[in-house]
Amino acid sequence: MAKEMNPPKICSSAKLRDSIHLRMAEDTFIGDNTTILVPELIMMEGSQINAGAILAGRKRVFLDENVVIGYGAILLTATDTPDGDYMNDASPPEKREIREGPITVCANAFIGSGATIMPNVIIGANSVIGVGCFINHDVPSNMIIRPRQRLVKTYRDDQGLFRSC
Repeated sequence: MAKEMNPPKICSSAKLRDSIHLRMAEDTFIGDNTTILVPELIMMEGSQINAGAILAGRKRVFLDENVVIGYGAILLTATDTPDGDYMNDASPPEKREIREGPITVCANAFIGSGATIMPNVIIGANSVIGVGCFINHDVPSNMIIRPRQRLVKTYRDDQGLFRSC
Protein backbone atom coordinates (compact mmCIF):
# COMPACT_ATOMS: atom_id res chain seq x y z
CA MET A 1 0.00 0.00 0.00
CA ALA A 2 1.33 3.44 -0.94
CA LYS A 3 1.98 5.93 1.84
CA GLU A 4 -0.53 8.79 1.96
CA MET A 5 1.24 12.11 1.49
CA ASN A 6 0.24 15.27 3.32
CA PRO A 7 0.61 18.77 1.90
CA PRO A 8 3.24 21.09 3.41
CA LYS A 9 2.11 22.92 6.54
CA ILE A 10 3.23 26.28 7.93
CA CYS A 11 1.77 27.21 11.32
CA SER A 12 0.10 30.61 11.40
CA SER A 13 2.46 32.00 14.06
CA ALA A 14 5.58 31.22 12.00
CA LYS A 15 7.41 34.32 10.74
CA LEU A 16 8.96 34.12 7.28
CA ARG A 17 11.16 36.64 5.49
CA ASP A 18 9.12 38.60 2.94
CA SER A 19 11.38 37.83 -0.01
CA ILE A 20 12.11 34.18 0.85
CA HIS A 21 12.45 31.55 -1.85
CA LEU A 22 10.66 28.66 -0.12
CA ARG A 23 10.31 25.15 -1.50
CA MET A 24 8.50 22.60 0.66
CA ALA A 25 7.91 19.02 -0.47
CA GLU A 26 5.08 16.80 0.76
CA ASP A 27 4.93 15.90 4.46
CA THR A 28 6.94 18.96 5.53
CA PHE A 29 6.15 21.18 8.49
CA ILE A 30 7.18 24.56 9.92
CA GLY A 31 6.09 24.87 13.55
CA ASP A 32 4.65 27.56 15.82
CA ASN A 33 6.70 30.68 16.53
CA THR A 34 9.41 29.65 14.10
CA THR A 35 11.42 32.48 12.54
CA ILE A 36 12.79 32.00 9.02
CA LEU A 37 15.02 34.90 7.90
CA VAL A 38 17.19 33.18 5.29
CA PRO A 39 16.80 34.09 1.60
CA GLU A 40 16.19 30.47 0.57
CA LEU A 41 14.84 27.41 2.39
CA ILE A 42 14.46 24.05 0.70
CA MET A 43 12.71 21.27 2.63
CA MET A 44 12.60 17.81 1.11
CA GLU A 45 9.92 15.21 1.85
CA GLY A 46 9.27 14.48 5.52
CA SER A 47 11.46 17.23 6.96
CA GLN A 48 10.21 19.42 9.79
CA ILE A 49 11.19 22.54 11.71
CA ASN A 50 9.76 22.46 15.22
CA ALA A 51 8.39 25.34 17.28
CA GLY A 52 10.67 28.21 18.22
CA ALA A 53 13.47 27.37 15.82
CA ILE A 54 15.34 30.25 14.14
CA LEU A 55 16.94 30.12 10.69
CA ALA A 56 18.74 33.39 10.00
CA GLY A 57 21.43 34.81 7.74
CA ARG A 58 22.30 35.58 4.16
CA LYS A 59 22.61 32.12 2.62
CA ARG A 60 20.49 29.05 1.80
CA VAL A 61 19.38 26.30 4.19
CA PHE A 62 18.76 22.87 2.65
CA LEU A 63 16.99 20.16 4.65
CA ASP A 64 17.11 16.76 2.97
CA GLU A 65 14.47 14.05 3.46
CA ASN A 66 13.20 13.29 6.98
CA VAL A 67 15.32 15.92 8.73
CA VAL A 68 14.13 17.14 12.14
CA ILE A 69 15.09 20.57 13.48
CA GLY A 70 14.37 20.53 17.22
CA TYR A 71 12.50 23.05 19.34
CA GLY A 72 14.40 26.32 19.68
CA ALA A 73 17.33 25.23 17.50
CA ILE A 74 19.24 28.01 15.74
CA LEU A 75 20.73 27.74 12.25
CA LEU A 76 22.86 30.77 11.32
CA THR A 77 24.06 31.18 7.74
CA ALA A 78 25.85 34.45 8.56
CA THR A 79 27.29 35.93 11.73
CA ASP A 80 29.80 38.54 12.82
CA THR A 81 33.18 37.37 14.08
CA PRO A 82 35.54 39.07 16.55
CA ASP A 83 38.07 39.52 13.72
CA GLY A 84 36.42 42.78 12.62
CA ASP A 85 36.65 46.17 14.32
CA TYR A 86 32.93 46.06 15.07
CA MET A 87 30.28 43.36 15.47
CA ASN A 88 26.95 45.05 14.86
CA ASP A 89 24.66 45.81 11.95
CA ALA A 90 24.97 49.60 12.41
CA SER A 91 28.74 49.53 11.74
CA PRO A 92 30.20 50.07 8.26
CA PRO A 93 30.54 46.76 6.37
CA GLU A 94 34.26 47.33 5.79
CA LYS A 95 34.79 47.39 9.59
CA ARG A 96 33.05 44.04 10.13
CA GLU A 97 34.22 40.49 9.50
CA ILE A 98 31.24 38.29 8.69
CA ARG A 99 31.39 34.51 8.42
CA GLU A 100 28.75 33.25 6.03
CA GLY A 101 27.83 30.16 4.07
CA PRO A 102 24.95 27.79 3.42
CA ILE A 103 23.83 25.08 5.82
CA THR A 104 22.99 21.60 4.56
CA VAL A 105 21.38 18.96 6.74
CA CYS A 106 21.47 15.57 5.00
CA ALA A 107 18.78 12.87 5.03
CA ASN A 108 17.47 11.48 8.32
CA ALA A 109 19.58 13.81 10.47
CA PHE A 110 18.25 15.16 13.77
CA ILE A 111 19.17 18.54 15.26
CA GLY A 112 18.32 18.59 18.98
CA SER A 113 16.45 21.31 20.83
CA GLY A 114 18.49 24.42 21.51
CA ALA A 115 21.38 23.34 19.27
CA THR A 116 23.20 26.03 17.28
CA ILE A 117 24.51 25.35 13.77
CA MET A 118 26.94 27.94 12.42
CA PRO A 119 27.50 29.06 8.78
CA ASN A 120 28.98 26.85 6.07
CA VAL A 121 28.25 23.56 7.84
CA ILE A 122 27.10 20.21 6.47
CA ILE A 123 25.44 17.76 8.84
CA GLY A 124 25.86 14.25 7.42
CA ALA A 125 23.09 11.74 6.81
CA ASN A 126 21.69 9.87 9.83
CA SER A 127 23.61 12.06 12.29
CA VAL A 128 22.22 13.22 15.61
CA ILE A 129 23.16 16.58 17.11
CA GLY A 130 22.36 16.55 20.81
CA VAL A 131 20.38 19.08 22.81
CA GLY A 132 22.24 22.38 23.20
CA CYS A 133 25.24 21.47 21.03
CA PHE A 134 27.26 24.18 19.25
CA ILE A 135 28.35 23.04 15.78
CA ASN A 136 30.80 25.10 13.71
CA HIS A 137 32.38 22.33 11.60
CA ASP A 138 31.00 19.67 9.28
CA VAL A 139 29.64 16.52 10.94
CA PRO A 140 30.19 13.24 9.05
CA SER A 141 27.33 10.85 8.36
CA ASN A 142 26.17 8.45 11.09
CA MET A 143 27.64 10.47 13.97
CA ILE A 144 26.11 11.23 17.34
CA ILE A 145 27.29 14.53 18.80
CA ARG A 146 26.58 15.05 22.48
CA PRO A 147 26.93 18.30 24.36
CA ARG A 148 30.03 18.65 26.45
CA GLN A 149 29.04 17.31 29.80
CA ARG A 150 30.62 18.07 33.12
CA LEU A 151 30.71 15.26 35.63
CA VAL A 152 30.23 16.57 39.13
CA LYS A 153 31.86 14.24 41.62
CA THR A 154 30.67 14.28 45.19
CA TYR A 155 31.23 12.17 48.27
CA ARG A 156 29.85 11.95 51.79
CA ASP A 157 32.14 13.20 54.50
CA ASP A 158 32.37 11.83 58.05
CA GLN A 159 29.25 13.76 59.09
CA GLY A 160 27.19 12.48 56.15
CA LEU A 161 27.34 15.77 54.21
CA PHE A 162 27.92 15.83 50.48
CA ARG A 163 31.21 17.43 49.40
CA SER A 164 32.69 18.14 45.98
CA CYS A 165 35.86 16.37 44.92
